[in-house]
Amino acid sequence: MPSSEELASYYRAATVARPDEERSAECTPPTSFSRAVGFLEYRLLGERTRSYRDAHCYLPPPGGPSPRLLDMGCGDGTTLAGFAGGGWEINGIDISPAAIDSARIRLPEATLRVSSLDELAPNLGRFDLVRLDNVLEHMLDPLKVLQTAKDYLRVGGELAIYVPNGRSLSLRLLRSRSVSHWVPFHLHLFTRASLTTLLERAGFGAIRVRYEDPASWWTLTMAQAVDRKVRLTEVGSRVAQSPGLRALALPFRCLSPLCGGEELVALARRERE
Repeated sequence: MPSSEELASYYRAATVARPDEERSAECTPPTSFSRAVGFLEYRLLGERTRSYRDAHCYLPPPGGPSPRLLDMGCGDGTTLAGFAGGGWEINGIDISPAAIDSARIRLPEATLRVSSLDELAPNLGRFDLVRLDNVLEHMLDPLKVLQTAKDYLRVGGELAIYVPNGRSLSLRLLRSRSVSHWVPFHLHLFTRASLTTLLERAGFGAIRVRYEDPASWWTLTMAQAVDRKVRLTEVGSRVAQSPGLRALALPFRCLSPLCGGEELVALARRERE
């Protein structure tokens, strides 16, 4: 296991794409091949893609004024875009200053801080929703992180967790080439049963766990299978849009439900003080 100092250095050194750079890349006209791949993805996997987006946008805000959301490990804010303008008071923390800088461009109305998850300010108050979006697998002590998350939830508040499925098809077939393997960033992998057990130990109730399939994960896995030297922290957003890799990933994406899915999504509730 790396030390907490080593982990912090990995994230501070990681390259983060700025929103203006991503918009520039999106302006590139699609080729005929890219359009054909997109058509096949839509016909074969459209419903699964919509399910994944709904899971990551979570739910409409609960009733009452200014429902509060805390994203622990918010990164560059990409996964919070669906909450902006939806009535939520958005708060986010991340250990990477570069990621927070990008998140502030995406989410100018949000309150965003550079911090590790065990250095959260005690005066943040309570939240209606706490998110850990592909964060828990990066933590040295996942149980401690979940207990911290529970401390920031009001009674009746919800926790949303997204982690790689430790028994996914990509891990079974390609092992260390799977994006879910991702040394040195992923320190833990969870199954549906182990994630449920961990949430129970942290004191959560009303636990629901389901499978999802992120559209880009198989593409990133294909990038590592084709080129073992590829560094996903440097090329991730560009590789995910590669039509050649998307075409290569398509058969695997169709077969992914044989092992549930590539990602686990867990919802749980703080039921008491």
